[in-house]
Amino acid sequence: MSEAPRFPGLPSKPIIDLMVGVPSLAEARERCIKSIEALGYNYIPEYAAWLPGELFFRKGPPGPWTHHLHVMEPSNPRWETLLVFRDYLRAHPEAARAYADIKQALAASSREDIAAYRNGKTRFVEETTAKARAWRADPSGR
Repeated sequence: MSEAPRFPGLPSKPIIDLMVGVPSLAEARERCIKSIEALGYNYIPEYAAWLPGELFFRKGPPGPWTHHLHVMEPSNPRWETLLVFRDYLRAHPEAARAYADIKQALAASSREDIAAYRNGKTRFVEETTAKARAWRADPSGR
């Protein structure tokens, strides 16, 4: 299981994001949903269109949720994308600060429009993820 990034001073929603890797999403779909729901998580099947290759759950009272749980196979390209982005921000405080500035500006301008907030981060996240992949391939920067 991997947690989303934790960075002192990086603003975020008060939601804990968790990723759980499973060997087979089909098997997890058959065997795990009821068990995870028994832990207080709500399975949100309609998110499959937005997050293909994942099972998505929420925990807590509706608005505000306290936890998001993403269940996927580690072979899902999103697994690597999320982890390399996290690792890069941890290793590059200037990138984490830039991300914080973008998130704060978007939070102020988009208020309750989560799609606008999410879409507003897309360019930064994509560009930073590309830098992160290059950094992971050669952490010395050569």
